[in-house]
Amino acid sequence: MRRELSAALRSRETIGRKTHALVMEAMASVAAEASSDRRAQLLTGAYRHLVEGSIRPFVWAILSLRAGRWTEPPSLSNVRDAMLASDEFLRRLAISSVFVGLRNAFAHETLEWDGFDEVLRGEGDVITLSSLEDCVRRLVAFDRGCHAALAFDRAMRASEPAGWPAAGDLNRMPEWSRAEAFFGSNGIRLVDLAAAGAVVRVKVERLGVADVNPCFQALVTVRGLLPRARVFEVSVLNETTPGQVLGRGVSVIV
Repeated sequence: MRRELSAALRSRETIGRKTHALVMEAMASVAAEASSDRRAQLLTGAYRHLVEGSIRPFVWAILSLRAGRWTEPPSLSNVRDAMLASDEFLRRLAISSVFVGLRNAFAHETLEWDGFDEVLRGEGDVITLSSLEDCVRRLVAFDRGCHAALAFDRAMRASEPAGWPAAGDLNRMPEWSRAEAFFGSNGIRLVDLAAAGAVVRVKVERLGVADVNPCFQALVTVRGLLPRARVFEVSVLNETTPGQVLGRGVSVIV
């Protein structure tokens, strides 16, 4: 059962990364948005991504571990019912944060924003904008906690690598996640890493003279984790022109 569960979670890691990026982008926009109508739109989108892309599979994984058997996650409604029948923590999370009607209304295009009362109405659920924002932040924290638990579990089962980190190492986090970590461990504050194609785009907070060598060291390591990458573009936050490093040449730059 544990192997099936591990494989199922691993298969969703790329989707999970996209979910997290979309939610963080939406929350950053919410903080800068004055229009309540626009904030409602951003928050409902973030909420839908979280409940379907993170909460449903992770909660079902927790319940499966307790039951000792794995099946594919059912609908959000069934997951919520199982949460209500579970322990106090999951029961309270379901009551405070899992709104099936709101999620369904978004999918069915029946979600209504009442700008006079500043509430969202969707297939039986009514929630204020401030409550929805609190809910999204709560679910983000739950999502991050689940990812931390997953990283810890894999670290406890991982063997010491024989050489440089490489793609496909057993019991490790996904390659893009490990790549992000190597910049941080080299003292480079990473803003974003786009690693879904042959051109890997790295955005850092700063890149002074003292940061150049640590950045190249990180790139050397990351090259082994992303073997299909051909070019690395490194740019600095709020600067428009990136520097390019050919992937094949990274291994010989010191």
